[in-house]
Amino acid sequence: MNYKRFFIQNSYVFITVCTYKRRHILIDKIECLRLSFKYALNIFNFEITAAVINPDHFHIILRPDNIKDYPKIIGIIKKYFTQNAVIEHSIKNNREADIWQRRYYEHTIRNEEDLYRHIDYIHYNPVKHGL
Repeated sequence: MNYKRFFIQNSYVFITVCTYKRRHILIDKIECLRLSFKYALNIFNFEITAAVINPDHFHIILRPDNIKDYPKIIGIIKKYFTQNAVIEHSIKNNREADIWQRRYYEHTIRNEEDLYRHIDYIHYNPVKHGL
């Protein structure tokens, strides 16, 4: 299936990243996830507007200096976490660790109302999941 991403310079992007089979590993390895974000910030210029970490997924709104960098930013975060979190996992046939779902959801924020709607979603998300 072909996925089309829209790269609108100076835009905010809402992203959802899930663990493989929704494994509850992120809170237990929260320090490693924090370091993953810091590592990405050392490589790419972007700001984090809002974020929430749940046991099996995270949501983030970011605004990269170069909008085409956000897939690379997510890739670096996932790679750093995979390489540094001590988690029992297997390597599948295509040499991927079974820590993350292969794809992630992204939505380019269209306007200020859309931005605030997604910030509200991030704030409410832990409540939605009973946390």
